[in-house]
Amino acid sequence: MINPFKSMKKFPWNIIDFPNDLLHYIKDKLHNFRKGFHMCELWSLETSLAIWIIPRLIKFKEVNMCVPTSVVKQCNNNVDKGYIMWNKILDDIIYAFKILSNDKIDLDYKEFKKEKIAVNKGIKLFAKYHKDLWW
Repeated sequence: MINPFKSMKKFPWNIIDFPNDLLHYIKDKLHNFRKGFHMCELWSLETSLAIWIIPRLIKFKEVNMCVPTSVVKQCNNNVDKGYIMWNKILDDIIYAFKILSNDKIDLDYKEFKKEKIAVNKGIKLFAKYHKDLWW
């Protein structure tokens, strides 16, 4: 997850700011312990969720051997074609979350438009098939 103290120097801390830094550090650790997450994860929740879900979707794709019946029905009850289609759906979902996890600012308009279309497609597929993400 996101490390809010990554930019903070390990040692030596400024001796004048040390009490405030230490107090802030302890408050953050207590919040993480009580709530299970850091508040900075809420600044861009879509990015935090994308970062969290990408490795899980990739591992799911690796270990999953099942195909949802709705996908098999779309392929005229052909399981092999359904498996190929299911992997393509998972690839589209993973690609959408990878785009969401990158906060790129320097995109040109054509690239931005392509990524927006890919994200919309992947998120719609995720919404449609989220109940089928089990094995």
